[in-house]
Amino acid sequence: MFYVSKILQGLIINKDLYSSRRIYIPIPRFYMFYNGLKEMPPKEAIERAITECIKEGILSDFLKKNRAEALEMNWYEYNEELHLKSERQIAYEEGIEKGMERGQIQYILRMYKNGYSLNQIAEIAVKTIEEVQAVIEKEESVLIKN
Repeated sequence: MFYVSKILQGLIINKDLYSSRRIYIPIPRFYMFYNGLKEMPPKEAIERAITECIKEGILSDFLKKNRAEALEMNWYEYNEELHLKSERQIAYEEGIEKGMERGQIQYILRMYKNGYSLNQIAEIAVKTIEEVQAVIEKEESVLIKN
């Protein structure tokens, strides 16, 4: 996808991006190369696939013209370990954020139950009065349902 976006960027860079007219771009076509079960470094596998495709007449015009870009795809190879690490980090950060939000909600409710005014709560919690009211009303509606 990085490769495609780079190519499309090159096609539209000289167009008037602020015009109200549509900018027509070609429909991307994706191909997958398979070179058997033998393990080889990704860069070598891509080089071999490109060479074989050109020899066999498969996308030969395209690959002759865009060989360097096709080789560059090696840099964007999917890395499962990196992907999973990134997903875990995002989930961790989202969990921290939700925990902090829940803590702030509990803090707002505790101040309200202890007699603080909406203005005081909003100032301490760095929220608007409307946000504080929404938290309190939501909690009260939950209590009424139970």
